[in-house]
Amino acid sequence: MRRYGVLVLTLFLLLPNAADASVLINEVAWMGTDEGGASCEWIELKNESSDTLSLVGWSLVIANAGSSAPKSLDLGDAKSVKYSGIAGGGFYLVARDSGSCKDLSPATSADWLGSFGTGISNTGAKITLYNGTSEEDSVDASTGWSQSGVGGKNTSEQSKETPQRTGLGWLTATPTPRSPNALPREEELPDEEEEVSATTTPAVVTVGGSVPLVPLAHPEVDLRISAIPSRIVSAKAHTPYFAVVYDSHGKLRHDAEVHWSFGDGGSEEGMRVTYAYPEVGEYLAVARASVKGGTAAAMFTVAASAAQVSIHEVSFAGIALINESGRIVDLSSWRLHSGRRTFVIPEDTLIAPGRPTLFAWKTTRLSASSTPELQYPDGTPVEVAEESR
Repeated sequence: MRRYGVLVLTLFLLLPNAADASVLINEVAWMGTDEGGASCEWIELKNESSDTLSLVGWSLVIANAGSSAPKSLDLGDAKSVKYSGIAGGGFYLVARDSGSCKDLSPATSADWLGSFGTGISNTGAKITLYNGTSEEDSVDASTGWSQSGVGGKNTSEQSKETPQRTGLGWLTATPTPRSPNALPREEELPDEEEEVSATTTPAVVTVGGSVPLVPLAHPEVDLRISAIPSRIVSAKAHTPYFAVVYDSHGKLRHDAEVHWSFGDGGSEEGMRVTYAYPEVGEYLAVARASVKGGTAAAMFTVAASAAQVSIHEVSFAGIALINESGRIVDLSSWRLHSGRRTFVIPEDTLIAPGRPTLFAWKTTRLSASSTPELQYPDGTPVEVAEESR
């Protein structure tokens, strides 16, 4: 018997950029973590837009069931904030600093770390996100996490699970802090030998989840694709792109082939690729996933802009970089070169706009006696460093 289903291609793009702002409550660890226990609670926000947004003036209000004193978390509180903004398409982790889980994941990677008061009640709570006095989003589980349909799993074993937002509502799954949420669990598929009836509707290949193209004549798999946001990248810097391909039953399709066309004549093959635009400009890119019997494509715009990151100062403490653009810049795999040594900046190193970021000599192990140089991942110089004054 042959199996049939809908194949969905989802592309997770780093630091996208578009116009409309929409920050949602994406995941809630009201039960804490397996490693740190019940007090290690956290709330994950997701920026559905492609703008990098400042959260100064924003707040989360936790109103526990049966309590008359809601707790307000000031997301712009200087002593609690590690990162004051949320990247377009990115995640922002608000973690409880209970004293017992400061050094446990995910608290160490939190963007905001502070007091939750008495914490998030296991019997239920309403959590509301405000931008000033305007309500952006809320999760109402005042009647109970399960009873309200939000969910989550709390046990004494190593199996705590969080409620996670999906396009079809909330699901309960293994925690995914700082990562895309879990997919709906796989449903039972028809028997493999079942034939497609003569009235089966041909698959429609779509771009960006909206524009119909030419239907396949005799499809074996109906292919669709979710909408993809635009993004800003740094020209000349190799930027990662990756795709997750799955069918309508939530089953990952590792057999899919993904072709990337970046709109400037460049292309790559594979679910996980990197690409550098050699010149500043705006490009229309396409990612296409194929399996036997079907194909689907997603179209998105990429604005390649000048990085505007340079060496701000070289001192006895180390090398300070500054980002003079108005956006967060991802420095993954960029390089600092001095003398005969090169330090490759680790993955997921972000630099906020407008303030210097220090790379200490003891971290980079570079020579302080030579003039350092900032380089793109391929070794191309970004800017000639100024000598220490």
